[in-house]
Amino acid sequence: MIWAYRYTEKVIFLARWLTAPFFLVLVAGILLLICKSFIEVYEVLMHLRTATGKEVIVGILHLVDFALMANLILIIIFSGYQNSSAGSIFKSIRIGPKTSPRTTLAVSN
Repeated sequence: MIWAYRYTEKVIFLARWLTAPFFLVLVAGILLLICKSFIEVYEVLMHLRTATGKEVIVGILHLVDFALMANLILIIIFSGYQNSSAGSIFKSIRIGPKTSPRTTLAVSN
């Protein structure tokens, strides 16, 4: 039974590397967002004299959208990396009582 446990653990550990190409594609997506945001800034600046206030605000909101999307992609990449480098999922499951020392709360008057 121990060999099945170890084999399953190794398979799950190695399967985490299957997500690496997705993270590389996400990094490429961030680079595409950077390029698109520069194009958007250029377009807003070129039409600044003839654009209405609403069109300028929409252009700025597009830039905010690109920034938020890039941050969301970074959050996904970092959380996936943290999950894949955190060690075995089986080792993180604690069975039995906690071994941490007891702490007491002191109340002052």
